[in-house]
Amino acid sequence: MISGPRSNVFHSMEKMVKGFPCHGKAGFSLIEVMMALTILGLGLTVLLTAASRGVAVAAKAKEYEIARTLIYRVEMENPLQLDDLDEGSERGNFEGNYSNYRWEREIVEFGEESDELYKIYTTVIWKSRKGDLREGVETLIHLPSALKGGFVDEQARL
Repeated sequence: MISGPRSNVFHSMEKMVKGFPCHGKAGFSLIEVMMALTILGLGLTVLLTAASRGVAVAAKAKEYEIARTLIYRVEMENPLQLDDLDEGSERGNFEGNYSNYRWEREIVEFGEESDELYKIYTTVIWKSRKGDLREGVETLIHLPSALKGGFVDEQARL
């Protein structure tokens, strides 16, 4: 038998262990462990699904942000000639980092011919895993025939 200060430690540990009612049962049963693992697995699955969807939404938002920037780039690099605005469409592609993006612009007369209103649809299209995605802007322009070269022609009003 152990004697001395170490024996007191063992003796107090035995008292602590004897203080817990075990009723002949030590540890968890197999069913309890399996249930705990099932709950843990379901929780992790939900967390991973939410995280992957968050990453997918962020990637899609970035694509749409790029498309909006490219729409403004089209407007700056290919401005409308207001003195010679006719119905029709034009297309183009982007180069460099944005080679998978392309743009289209369609000009349509809107309302009555005498209204001199035009709808301009500017659209950026890009390829995605789910097919072609697009983002566009619709602009309405009132262009009276008295407007020539950015100035009002007083003779045209008569």
